[in-house]
Amino acid sequence: MRKCQCCGVALPLGSLFYQCQVEFVSGYDEEQPYLGAAGEDENEDINSLVSRLCEQDEEQVMAEVYEKMEFVLCASCRLQLASKMKRWLTGGDKVKKQSDCH
Repeated sequence: MRKCQCCGVALPLGSLFYQCQVEFVSGYDEEQPYLGAAGEDENEDINSLVSRLCEQDEEQVMAEVYEKMEFVLCASCRLQLASKMKRWLTGGDKVKKQSDCH
């Protein structure tokens, strides 16, 4: 039997439920600034970036590029989630201070 992934309420066949899909896709500006300091070789800068990527966990690197989450929600949890997201995104319910995001 299907259940709400938020509150756990049973969602029998034929009952109303919502599929919530959240995708995070990294943005890309066509103009990429040179990453190194003035006078540095661009190849060295690229090699340094590749080295840093190789040292990180593959899942973490992939999540920085693309992440998809899917949830099954009951009607009540859908309303609560939508309301919280709207408040958070419009500044009415700050999750973090702006200084925490950088």
